[in-house]
Amino acid sequence: MLAGPVTKKVKRIALCSGAGSNYIKAAKNAGADLYLTGDVKYHQAQQAENIGLSLIDAGHYNTEKIVKELLLDYFTGKLDSTDIIKSDICTNPWQEI
Repeated sequence: MLAGPVTKKVKRIALCSGAGSNYIKAAKNAGADLYLTGDVKYHQAQQAENIGLSLIDAGHYNTEKIVKELLLDYFTGKLDSTDIIKSDICTNPWQEI
């Protein structure tokens, strides 16, 4: 889902995995043109639109799934003597119809 200006050129993107709707103003204050997060409610999307911030709600699960892979790669490179196991359990309650 997309809210806010869609014709604006994007130069800086803010990202918060999971539920990041509480950081809409912080993303704008940090100079972001686009904020990518999940779990944004109707009025929060309106808030982003009102302050001129493009916002993409990619879903809570979808944004956390990506971070899980990044964290696995990061810690695998940092913790040589530690076994790191990534869960393959899908905890997404939503189904596409």
